[in-house]
Amino acid sequence: MSEGVFSKAHEGRGWRCPEKGCKKFASLRVGSFFEGSNITLTQLVEFLYFWAEGLQSTYFLTLNLKWSPNTITDWKNFLRDICVEKYLSNPEPIGGHGHIVEIDESKFGKRKYLEEGNYQENGCLVGLIE
Repeated sequence: MSEGVFSKAHEGRGWRCPEKGCKKFASLRVGSFFEGSNITLTQLVEFLYFWAEGLQSTYFLTLNLKWSPNTITDWKNFLRDICVEKYLSNPEPIGGHGHIVEIDESKFGKRKYLEEGNYQENGCLVGLIE
């Protein structure tokens, strides 16, 4: 496949087979997590930059990217899921000699009394800082 400018490509660029008679074409997005999105690659890379730099406020991203809050939330959740999948499939120990690890647990919500005499607890969040 060779990369080039093609009118039918989503971004105006894509991959085409150089073999004579072969008309196979692929978008630049094929095989990446951008594949199913209609958002331009430029905007997605800009979003990834902001996300990686910790500029993740929905308000900030809405102003800078001109996306709807729902789209921003969907992409933030998608990136979180990718990170979770990565770290669950490739676990690495944290801490070690000379490293301090802080772990905090917080519970959110109200405690509810159920008919059977049991209590129902709401969500729990665990955070780690190395």
